[in-house]
Amino acid sequence: MEEKIETINGKIVYINQKNRNATIEYLKGTKTKEVHTNVSADTQTGWLEAGLIRKSHHYVIGDEVRFQLTLSARGDKQMATAVQYLGNTILSNLLYKAKQKNSFFGYIKQVESAYFIKEADSYILFPLNLSAWERQPDTEKVNTMVEFELTHIDQPTRVQAKLKKQIFTKAYREAEKCFREKKSTPAMVEKVTPNGVYVTLFQGYMKGKLKTDQVNEINPQVGDQIDVFVQFLSPSKLVLATTS
Repeated sequence: MEEKIETINGKIVYINQKNRNATIEYLKGTKTKEVHTNVSADTQTGWLEAGLIRKSHHYVIGDEVRFQLTLSARGDKQMATAVQYLGNTILSNLLYKAKQKNSFFGYIKQVESAYFIKEADSYILFPLNLSAWERQPDTEKVNTMVEFELTHIDQPTRVQAKLKKQIFTKAYREAEKCFREKKSTPAMVEKVTPNGVYVTLFQGYMKGKLKTDQVNEINPQVGDQIDVFVQFLSPSKLVLATTS
């Protein structure tokens, strides 16, 4: 008869964002215990292929999980394996608050080239969503407290942080002025394809695209300079046109 493997419920209390090593806290009888694991994409793919979990997940602090205990490769300590996401009450509460008033405080953290914000009360790390035209946080801003809001709050696995006070590049501010004043600006043609014409603006600091049918009469070639209008602008989107 096949031996039944015991599963244990616990909560993730620490995650290293670089290597995705994590610590799970759980109860054994009346005592609180901790066990280490790795929840990287590669590890979870292995669990999926072995049929040990149903679905992979991007884990954060506070995630409630179910797991199995196994010996490490050296056989000198126990490790958690087959970690399966169950839910996150702390995250759910934050998302509920975000629907009422989307304003939080936290600390900017940097992991290699990526930025995160650690929410001050929960310690949950949210990836910091920076616009393509937004300045990256200065070195002295790392580990300092900032005000932020959450995005994608109806999709818990995609939640990100966005700074309340965004600082944009000079090129973006110039684009804002063109949009506001309905004024054209020169653009350099960088690439021409059947799907559109790709251009750079403001000395190459912004990139945009024109639809092919917008430039049929002009027939631009790579290296040409053409006048364009900023038809729509937001921190995440730039729409260009050849007429205002």
